[in-house]
This record gives sequence, structure tokens and C-alpha cells, in this order.
Amino acid sequence: MDAIEIFERSFEPHGDGYLYHPGKGGGRFVTKAEYEELRAYHRRWLDPRSWRFLTILTVFLVLLMMVMSQLNLSEDGKLVVIGVGVLPLIAYVFWVVCAPNRLVKDRPAIAPPKSAAERHRFARQIGDTRLGSLFTFGCAAVLIYCLAYPENTFRWWGWTLFCGAIVILSLVNAFQSWRDRRAERR
Repeated sequence: MDAIEIFERSFEPHGDGYLYHPGKGGGRFVTKAEYEELRAYHRRWLDPRSWRFLTILTVFLVLLMMVMSQLNLSEDGKLVVIGVGVLPLIAYVFWVVCAPNRLVKDRPAIAPPKSAAERHRFARQIGDTRLGSLFTFGCAAVLIYCLAYPENTFRWWGWTLFCGAIVILSLVNAFQSWRDRRAERR
């Protein structure tokens, strides 16, 4: 599953449009035209196959590397620069992903909210994306490296705890997804 499929699954056909459930709220109506506009916006900015997405990501990484090469920073200083540099990218992705919420925020709910079980099942599907799997495997590799070569530094502890948490959460998510699929087959 990719980002576009996740986006499309968050809308349910309803009459001559769609229902969108923002968070814990009830379903709000979105017209077909609004849905298509949101879908095109999402595809244009977040689809990994999109030239625009790849161009922004490449320019961002090149600029970050140029800034870091001009500064005489310690290893911890470089980590801070990377962290500060990644925040705008995270904010950008968050802004694009939350576009449907901004669209329906003042609309009345025309359908009841989804149950907690339905919301959790949908959230687990997000972790089943190719990018999510790649991120998990990368964290597992970093975790194995950190455990093979232990150090008593802030950086080592940070990477070990972060990657360990990601791997554990991914395993829990995988188990719950497997359990969901098994229950659906019955």
C-alpha cells in the first residue's frame, strides 16, 4: 500500500460524494469535485513517483549537506542540524496529509463516528506501506549495529532507544494486522 492508496481508503463513497471521518469525529460530506481536487493535491505533493516530490526532497538534502559542510560541527552538532533541517520536511508532509481535515473542519457530521476498533484497524494499515517497511528495516539495521558496537554516548543511546522503539512498535503492529486479517477471513 502506498500513500495514495491510504489517502483513497480514508474516504467512503456516499450518495453523490464521499464521507470523510476526521479523527474521532463523525463522517463529513465531501463532494466528488472536492475529493478529486484533494486527491490530485495529495498525488502531486506526496506521491513518491512524483517529480515534484523527488525534486523537493533532493534539493532539501543537497542544501542540508551544503550547510553542514560549511559548518565546523561536532558529531552531536551535525545531528542537531539534521534534526532542525528535517522538521520543515515533517511539517510539509503533515500539512499535505491534513488537507482533508482543514476542508471539513466546519462541516456538520452526517454519519456517526467510526468505532475505536475501526480507527485502529485503519491506522495499522498505514504501517503496512512499503515506505514504512523500509523505514522499519533501516531502524532494525541501525539497532543491530548499535548493539554490536556499544558505546556509552548520548548519540548511541539515542539511536538505540529510537530504533528499538520503532522495531518493537512495528512488530506489535504486524501482529495486530495479522490478527485483523485472520479475523476477516472467518
